[in-house]
Amino acid sequence: MHQLLRDRRPSGLFRAAIAVLAMVVLVAACGDDGDAESDATPEETISSEATEDTTAAPELEGELVFAGGGGAIGALYKSLLDEFAAEHNVTVTYVEGTSSSGFARIQAEARADQRVIDIQNQNDQTVILGRGQGLWEELDMSLLPNAERLEQDLAFPAGVVGDPPSAVRLLVIPQGLAYNTEIFEANGWDPPTSWEDMYDPKYAECVIPVSPESGILYIPMLNYINTGDYGDISVTLEKFRAIRDSVPVFSDSNPAALELLQQGVGCLTPSQEGRTLEQQAEGAPIAFAFPEDGVPFLGGTIAIVKDATNRVAAHMFLNELMSDDFGQRLLEEAFFTSTNVNVKPADTGVAADLAVGSELSDLGMIEIPQDALESVDDWIQQWTQMVSGG
Repeated sequence: MHQLLRDRRPSGLFRAAIAVLAMVVLVAACGDDGDAESDATPEETISSEATEDTTAAPELEGELVFAGGGGAIGALYKSLLDEFAAEHNVTVTYVEGTSSSGFARIQAEARADQRVIDIQNQNDQTVILGRGQGLWEELDMSLLPNAERLEQDLAFPAGVVGDPPSAVRLLVIPQGLAYNTEIFEANGWDPPTSWEDMYDPKYAECVIPVSPESGILYIPMLNYINTGDYGDISVTLEKFRAIRDSVPVFSDSNPAALELLQQGVGCLTPSQEGRTLEQQAEGAPIAFAFPEDGVPFLGGTIAIVKDATNRVAAHMFLNELMSDDFGQRLLEEAFFTSTNVNVKPADTGVAADLAVGSELSDLGMIEIPQDALESVDDWIQQWTQMVSGG
């Protein structure tokens, strides 16, 4: 088991004894004229030195189990875990899956009182659900000095992570419109500018709407544009119903919709910025546009499991995830925007188009109210009926 190095300086009592001896020698050498006297007696000096804080650093466990996703960000997490393991002599395990599958496993482990996963990369919704179920450890901020490098309002929203926090929003995923550049150029169309382009008849024969179950937040944005209420889907459904018969495909997922865009089956779909640019980096003829009517975002949120077996290791790894270095790699290798405000814009490549933490306030970022998202199951049901002809 690896143990952090402890303070091995001479004890306070030993130093105090040396100090007293030195004072006796000094008085003998200079004479007792009163000018060199200390206000403190030798006994007071010893007492003061003896109360010096000698609290040991917490002991690092020898293992760490991290649950996260796949793709570019999964590869980045695995790389950092390998580095962490080598530096601290820790055995690491990566449990790959979605936020939902990892959350379900954590719930099951809590019910069985057999914790295996120590820390999970997830989303705001599962963090909120887990807080309500008492699944997360309150963060020990003394083990997270890099927390001060984050944009505090975005990284620690009390409504999501609690106050004091039991999680941290490590990254934000802006939502917008992905479009096929070849099709837009062939038709002489300018890049899309509004969420309402999703049901504009001009694009009806090549638009790829996605179900509310996809996690893309364009539905509540359209709801707000149409009714002033993020949760009221009625007008939004009517406008999609008006173009339904022209739409080539209604997709259930963002990756599937992007694949159809890449193939030229579609020309326009709602998407995540990072995922779209990842496809663009692989040569797909697609681009990303921020709608002028607002940019909602998803949160990439990290929580440590309550009563985690490897609590200290989980905090130390989380501190690494908050670092400037990881934030820069997150931007340039996985195409995600860290809440770390010290991250610099990329110089080249598609990552150069990504916003960095210090620029997020200029994008018109909108945090969708969590109570509106409680209607998602109802939206899915109504959406399915609309798509099937109802």
